[in-house]
Amino acid sequence: MRVLKWAFPSVGIVLIGSIFLLSNTNKLSKLAEVIDGPLAELAVGQRITNPSFSGVTKSGEAFSITAEWALPNGAKPTRIKLRKPKTTINFKNGRTMRATAGLGALDIRSSAATLSDGVKLRTTDGYTAESTKVEIYFTSGNVFGRGPIIAKGPVGSIEAGAMILTQNLDQDSTKNAVLVFNKGVKLIYVPTEK
Repeated sequence: MRVLKWAFPSVGIVLIGSIFLLSNTNKLSKLAEVIDGPLAELAVGQRITNPSFSGVTKSGEAFSITAEWALPNGAKPTRIKLRKPKTTINFKNGRTMRATAGLGALDIRSSAATLSDGVKLRTTDGYTAESTKVEIYFTSGNVFGRGPIIAKGPVGSIEAGAMILTQNLDQDSTKNAVLVFNKGVKLIYVPTEK
């Protein structure tokens, strides 16, 4: 037994040492190339389950994105595909906008999310909107509805071929937002009783 206590560790040290003493340095560098090349490529195309991305705009508006899964376009991704994304923007004025969709993509370079396949927007002050495709730019807070849109709120509803919400929070966060509907607009106004 006493022999085994020192024999096994000694044999282990000799085996580990022989790897470095007897190996060819070219083989080690070839292994490093394989790890950096083909094995690193295996990581590309791997889905991330239940991802969560978050940040703050230049004007201090907090945003977050979660999804069922995310698929980066490379080892150092510039674009990430999303399945069932949920986006939240918390504005400084206390309002919150939430968006959900069947599909989406996060563009890392432009800090933007593109949502498609049944996009639904909801604000905490009672407004909802549905569209086929929406682009949300987190730095500026601008939102573009690129397909038919139906929006409803406390004062009525509106249908249009497109929508633009301009806030330009990255330039001046003190200005009011401007919401423009265009391309075949139908407006239903419901006056409130006094």
